Order: sequence, then structure tokens, then C-alpha cells
Amino acid sequence: MAFDLAIQQVAKNAYALIGSTGGRTYENFGLNANLGFIITSEGVVLIDSGSGSPAAHLVEKTVRKITDKPIRWVINTGSQDHRWLGNSYFSSQGAQIIALARTVKTQQAHATEETSYLADRLKDHFGDTQPLTAPNPVPDDQGTLVLGNRPFQTAIAPTWII
Repeated sequence: MAFDLAIQQVAKNAYALIGSTGGRTYENFGLNANLGFIITSEGVVLIDSGSGSPAAHLVEKTVRKITDKPIRWVINTGSQDHRWLGNSYFSSQGAQIIALARTVKTQQAHATEETSYLADRLKDHFGDTQPLTAPNPVPDDQGTLVLGNRPFQTAIAPTWII
């Protein structure tokens, strides 16, 4: 049985990708989180990239059910493995990876243990995943980015307000 993310429209051009409510398993590609995406005039902003390259590919296929616009930006909302270990997949396709500096610091500190954990648990559903953090992290906990003519604000939590 194949695993699919459920798609839920939450606003005009904004969608949630609903993952499994259980643990990270081989069957769910480690996608036990909700992700999302926003369609802008210049492309797609993906909210979190998934738990590795195979999961990221699944996320991309799910986005393609709604739009064929390119995924231009990936915002990591946190340092949990399912929030960012799909970054290298999207970066290899030209997407810009975005995260707060303190998120990147935590991602880098835990990359080896998260990669080892998921590689053991997900096997071929982890594939050739390589940890990749945002190369130019957002330095502050508050600020605004404009992506595809749409403002995105960081909040203190740190999360992103869309």
C-alpha cells in the first residue's frame, strides 16, 4: 500500500499537507508531520521539506496535484528531521532553502543523529539523503521576507506567519 499525504486547502492558494499521526515509520516515509505550501505569482513556497529525499519526492508529487509551478523556496519551520532533511532534494532542483539562524544551528548540531536514526528506520525510504541547511540563514527572530510578491513574517516562536 502506498502512502499519500492528504491535501487540505486552508486559504486561497494555501494548502496543508497532512501527514501521519503516528510515529516515523517505513510505511509513512517518516512523514508524521503536517507540511504546507503557498502558490505565489512566481512559484511555490514549501513549508518544510520532509524527512529525506524519498519523502521530499513524495511531497513534490503531492504539490503537483494542485500546481505545476516550480517549488522556488523551502521554509524550514524547525529543526525536527521531518522539517528539513528533504532540503537537499529541493535544493538540487533550484529551490532556495530558508531558515532562522538558530534553527540552522540546531539542525547542524543534530544532523548526524537524526540522519542515523532515520536511515536505520526508513531504509530505502531514506535513500541517499544528505543533510543540507539554509546557506544564508535569517539572522533575527523577527523579520519579513517577500517571496513571489507575498510577505512572510518570522515570529518569536520561531514560526512563520503567512
